[in-house]
Amino acid sequence: MKGTPPWFIQLIISLVILYVVRLGARTLVYMSEGLFLLIFATTLLITYFYAENANVHMLPAFFRYFDLPTFFSNTMATFSVVSEWVVFLFLAPEFTFGKGTFAKLAVASVGNSLVLLSGWMFTLLNFSPHYAKQIQYPFLEIIRGKIDDGLLENSAPFLIGVWTASMLIHCSFLIYAGTKCMSYFTKGKGEGIIVPSLTLVSAGIAFYYAYHLSAYQKHYFSIITVLVWIFIELIPLYYGIVAMLRLRSKKWWSEQT
Repeated sequence: MKGTPPWFIQLIISLVILYVVRLGARTLVYMSEGLFLLIFATTLLITYFYAENANVHMLPAFFRYFDLPTFFSNTMATFSVVSEWVVFLFLAPEFTFGKGTFAKLAVASVGNSLVLLSGWMFTLLNFSPHYAKQIQYPFLEIIRGKIDDGLLENSAPFLIGVWTASMLIHCSFLIYAGTKCMSYFTKGKGEGIIVPSLTLVSAGIAFYYAYHLSAYQKHYFSIITVLVWIFIELIPLYYGIVAMLRLRSKKWWSEQT
């Protein structure tokens, strides 16, 4: 509702995240499955609104202009954002993988990538490059524009609610992964304290940035933040390198003996 203080919204969201994380990974999976069709239908609806007012005459510019330094820096920044799914590998031991699991994950990853690319493309085609790079949530901007036209006056709260629910699952998933990682170092002890602690820290950071938007813009888009995320997301690669070195060292010792 309008006029609701940000601290109250963050408090409610934090309590919901805390409750969901304590229920475990199975609950997160069920919630994701339940919201999938709604999110998919909402994405199709918003894509329709995107395409309705898109300036298709700008499409040749995607191929006509290319700057390698900008391409490289933007690719690194994008990789640090859209590659958060690798955090799932920290939870892999909790699940049972059957035949075709890798193929399904690959299809899901490609599908998500196509959705993101189409969303960014339509954002440029709707808002132009100069304004599009300044907005943070283009989906909401599209919805606001349709509200002014009277087309989504009743359905806008539903669309925003579905989008918020997806962000809620995203935050719960990251905190759950962080909880499992910290529980590993504490040998499974103190999980009842780790979950509320991580939730409290996350809520505190969100509360701080809610009242310091300039600091959020500076920190979120800084090269240090990008490098930190890339370092975290390449952890599976580090494990693979260590495993390969161990395998070679064992092979070498076996040959020596």
